[in-house]
Amino acid sequence: MEPDALVQCPYDRNHQVRVSRLPYHLVRCQQNNPQVSRALATCPFNARHRVPRGHLRSHVSCCPDKLPLELPPGTARYCQVSAVAPRAAPSVSILVGAPKANTSQPNVTQGGAVFHCPWPPRGGCTPIAFDHI
Repeated sequence: MEPDALVQCPYDRNHQVRVSRLPYHLVRCQQNNPQVSRALATCPFNARHRVPRGHLRSHVSCCPDKLPLELPPGTARYCQVSAVAPRAAPSVSILVGAPKANTSQPNVTQGGAVFHCPWPPRGGCTPIAFDHI
């Protein structure tokens, strides 16, 4: 998107803001509109995305800024990301918890697991051993 393109402020529909100024505007407008602010959630993949709290889960599932993680084959694909790194982070890691295998789901060979994943994704995730009895 062009830096001079105009976008609508999620806190005040009357505000048209240049894309390049949006982060600064969001901080100021969030402080000036506390009631609207409480009703909106920030996308974990792009802080410029503010969505109604009830719609955050669906937004996260289809966010265009979401980067795919490469989990080992056979791992359940319905995972919970416990920590998300911002896109601008130079190099950090995240933990992804995969739930226990659903026996009705084909090709799931690993039960509950936690994975260490490099961010930004530059290879596969590695399982973290825990709870061995």
